[in-house]
Amino acid sequence: MGLESRGRGRGFSVLRGVMESVQQRLYARDWPARALDRWGSARVVVERHRISTGRAPRPPLRIGFISDLHVGPLTSTRLLESAFERLAEEAPDVLMLGGDYVFLEATAAKADRVARLTGVPAR
Repeated sequence: MGLESRGRGRGFSVLRGVMESVQQRLYARDWPARALDRWGSARVVVERHRISTGRAPRPPLRIGFISDLHVGPLTSTRLLESAFERLAEEAPDVLMLGGDYVFLEATAAKADRVARLTGVPAR
């Protein structure tokens, strides 16, 4: 059981460790994500916002922002790939990644998956 925080901060408790251990067993082999890939119908929504800085005209800076990826057993691979395809279509000058990259345990494999999705070389 994963009852130790292993770098997860002071808020990690034995109860949280027990709950995460149960979830890891319950979601073994990522079956919920695979089911969503097969039968799910989640969609990606692109929101555009224009912000005026009030300064002299300059070329626009396109900023892409994506967050709450929750890579893991509950997130559809098809949904993640769709989100990053849409993001690439927008061709941002800067890509910002908000938190919550993974669900449950952060592993090297999950970090590699996030890197592949973003197009940023891992390690």
